[in-house]
Amino acid sequence: MMKYIGLTALCLSLSLTGAYFSYAHKRKLGILRALSDFFNEFSSVSSLLSLDIAGAIERMNSGGKFSSLSFLPLISENFSYGCNIKDLWINSVSNSREINFLDVPSKDLLLSFSEAFGKHSKEDFFSKCSEYSSYFKKYALKEEEKWDKNRTLISMSGVLAAAMVFLILI
Repeated sequence: MMKYIGLTALCLSLSLTGAYFSYAHKRKLGILRALSDFFNEFSSVSSLLSLDIAGAIERMNSGGKFSSLSFLPLISENFSYGCNIKDLWINSVSNSREINFLDVPSKDLLLSFSEAFGKHSKEDFFSKCSEYSSYFKKYALKEEEKWDKNRTLISMSGVLAAAMVFLILI
């Protein structure tokens, strides 16, 4: 009896592994798209309203469109005038949940965005935002193509592994 309970638990955990990989990839795609949209709108909100960086982030955070980016509320909550916005950006992004779904180059790029704060003219800053937006958009398209190729394999790998374990151990 215990053998079958253990076998059932093992098969269930293996089949849920495939479902988790599917969830994680969908979450990653959503974050990449949101980052692309964020950087695209960030430059336009900043330029149209002549807001500083923190003001633009606060404005974008209030709309709810970027609710999947948990570092925006962290920046808004922890901002006070006179604080170092670069350190606040790095700390907020580092402590956000979605950073775990990104690969190392994307994490580094997102963290390095703070280097553009105050060092460039507005035009250079807006072009930097456009570069970041296009990078995350291209990366999202690349990941989507990869997902379309491997969707069945990834989502069914857990079920196949569970079936193999079930057949071997019975």
